[in-house]
Amino acid sequence: MAASLESITMRSTDLIKKEPLDYGGFGQVYLCHHKRFGQVVLKTVYTGPLRNDAHKRMLIEEGNLMHKLKHDRIVKLLGVILEDGQCSLVMELIPKGNLLSMLETVSVPLPIKGRIIMEILEGMVYLTSQDIVHKDLKPENILVDKDFHIKIADLGLATCKGWSRLTREESRKQQSRKGAQSSARTAGTLSYMAPEHLESVNTASSEKSDVYSFAIVVWVVLTRQQPYENAQNDTHLSQCVRNGDRPDETLIPEDTPKEIITLMKDCWHRNPGQRPTFAKCRESFQPFYKERLEKYVEEACRGMDKYEGPEYFVETMKSLSLESSNLPSETPAPLRSSDSMPIEASIEDLNHSMESSLQMDAAPPTPPPPTATWS
Repeated sequence: MAASLESITMRSTDLIKKEPLDYGGFGQVYLCHHKRFGQVVLKTVYTGPLRNDAHKRMLIEEGNLMHKLKHDRIVKLLGVILEDGQCSLVMELIPKGNLLSMLETVSVPLPIKGRIIMEILEGMVYLTSQDIVHKDLKPENILVDKDFHIKIADLGLATCKGWSRLTREESRKQQSRKGAQSSARTAGTLSYMAPEHLESVNTASSEKSDVYSFAIVVWVVLTRQQPYENAQNDTHLSQCVRNGDRPDETLIPEDTPKEIITLMKDCWHRNPGQRPTFAKCRESFQPFYKERLEKYVEEACRGMDKYEGPEYFVETMKSLSLESSNLPSETPAPLRSSDSMPIEASIEDLNHSMESSLQMDAAPPTPPPPTATWS
């Protein structure tokens, strides 16, 4: 049953504690303990005053649209907070942080790289079927769960006009405060932007824009490096991409299957009309993945068991887990495993609980079994 407009509205007082995180591409992000949902992620999009009731209603309606998106490869929206000084999104916690952090920290085996590519395609095929253009697909906006599956984040802020407008207003405010740091963030997004958008600000975003961004993400997954590191500035980078430059193919490991490289190069074609759709990408890549890589994924994941996520992220989760255990008994504590680490899979059950309007018992339920790996 779909959530009503009122059911996705939360209050800031529902959040017991906030710890800052470097988690995604938009706004200020915090790890929080929600008194009903346990550990969640709070993304503060806007810190100014709300305009009027009609504006608030529009933001709630857009939040409801985001909440209705249901797919294993898409981060779930649990609720929205709309108060003067805080317009925020409350989302499920994905415990291993973003894809870029993982790629920069550990060596990722080829079978897992293949599954990452496959799952990004699955998520983007779903979004396309919902008439959604992400507009900011990059490794920072792709999150990694406890079983090394991925989920795509930040799609709502790029898609919903009301939340997008608040994002731009907040971004301008933050840029005036932070200067160079904000410029560096902008440059990161620019690396994934299709050349047609660098040529004209009037070019409308489309599925083919996201396909181009996906190709650059594939290059990063293969090389574990940032694209265009030798670019002198944004203007230099933009000019080179418009002239046909793409990330350095010589940095791609020699044992990379040609099927992945061909997919990547087809997707970063200069002419958007020559790029395949996400459905075509999945159609061409899936047989190769299933035949050549899928059977090795489970073993590869076992070899990465020691990677819990970015160190600061893991420590923050542990700290919040310990502090929330001291909350009053009438406040449900976050679900956790025997070693006091939060259970990411519990968000699924809690979200289902909200949708069916059932009340949680005071004691946390028995954690469900881990999400199965690809078979």
